[in-house]
Amino acid sequence: VSGLPDVVGINKARNTLPIAYLRKPYLLNGLKDAIMLAEAHIRTSEEQVETMVIGTRQTTLWVNSARNVKEKIEFNKLVTLTVSDHYLYARLINKEGPIMFLSSLAGFYEKYLKNNDDFFQLKNNTIINLKYMNKIMENKVYFDSLSDGLVIPRNKKEELLSKLNQNEV
Repeated sequence: VSGLPDVVGINKARNTLPIAYLRKPYLLNGLKDAIMLAEAHIRTSEEQVETMVIGTRQTTLWVNSARNVKEKIEFNKLVTLTVSDHYLYARLINKEGPIMFLSSLAGFYEKYLKNNDDFFQLKNNTIINLKYMNKIMENKVYFDSLSDGLVIPRNKKEELLSKLNQNEV
């Protein structure tokens, strides 16, 4: 919902790929319709999760990004993978901005990354590539390609350190 002027508000909203857009003052029927459409969109998105991956080999995955562009994800260049609102955000080394595509993190991790020792599930919504980590300081892990560190949950710190020692990354 936006109180911005129509042109400004709709242009800003368009960049976030919203499911719906409500203008103020909103009408109750308009709100109900937007909720119904959002629920239908989420159900459809969940059913299409696996169809978004359009091709794969052992080291490369082609996905339909949210911009309806086919983009290549090379696992050896994947730095972090995070999920937000049914979308995965893949940050690659030497690529500005993430590749965004529709999928579940758990399904993606299980299918493509679980057996790769370079990857570690840091949080419920974040997977990291250990080979691009360059520092652990206090409760954060740092990467060259990310300016801010990622917080390490208390219950994951020992597991992460153990995996690092195991793999000699």
